Amino acid sequence: MKRGLVGIALSLILNLLAWAFHLDYLWTVLLVMGGMTIWLVLNAKEVTRQQWTLLAVFGLISNALTFVIEKFMLYYDVWGFSHREFRLIGVTLSGAPIEEFVYWFFCPWLAGMAYLVMGRTTSPVKTLPLGAVVGAAAVAGKLSEEAQEVAENPATQKAVSYVEDDAKAVVEGVGKYARGPVAVRYFWLQALIIAAILAMVRHYRGNWKSLAWSVVLFVSIAYPNELLGLHNGFWTYNVNRLLGPWFLGVPIEEWMMYTISPTCGCMMLDLMDRALFRKDV
Repeated sequence: MKRGLVGIALSLILNLLAWAFHLDYLWTVLLVMGGMTIWLVLNAKEVTRQQWTLLAVFGLISNALTFVIEKFMLYYDVWGFSHREFRLIGVTLSGAPIEEFVYWFFCPWLAGMAYLVMGRTTSPVKTLPLGAVVGAAAVAGKLSEEAQEVAENPATQKAVSYVEDDAKAVVEGVGKYARGPVAVRYFWLQALIIAAILAMVRHYRGNWKSLAWSVVLFVSIAYPNELLGLHNGFWTYNVNRLLGPWFLGVPIEEWMMYTISPTCGCMMLDLMDRALFRKDV
């Protein structure tokens, strides 16, 4: 519990520092996400070599999935970006700011590492099945290929636009714009993640306390960072693609993402551990 409280306090301090120094998107991510990663690594003395390998495979697959999610969210105009030159460094990857992919890169690693650090959730193994690692890499590669196909679609490139550059966008306030027909695109992603959790929960044999602390820690990192991002114009949401309610300054879908995403990730980590390394459990 003490470790968890220290982590929450540190995440809030790092976010406040980013806010106080008016850091741009990239430096904010490196300070907050990078700082929390360093703290978790320093507290990972009990994590075994096999657990680090498991985390690496999990992160590889998760990063491929988040790459696909980013491309689809841009394609369906769920969110966009503003202050193109002042708040973004101007480098894009597959049609989106490089800052987005740096942010997404840290998220699964933070959730997975917090799960391992907050409690002993896996057992050490003597051997590592090379075929399982190769298979996981193949899955990640296939997902990346599919994302690249979406990225190369001309319709996708047209959909990625910066809000202040689009005369058709109606700015409604901090972090909001309205464009296109009403369609709750973001909610369907949440529904898909919830369905995955319901499918895995019966088979979950991990540490529920560690999972809960991982979610709480992730919320303490993501929520203040979300407020900072919206306030500084790092990104904005198309209100025509949301359910509608905002809670404490962010869309309700984001609160769902803060909680169900790390929950799904921790369950994936446990199931992957038993499928790859602890088949007798």
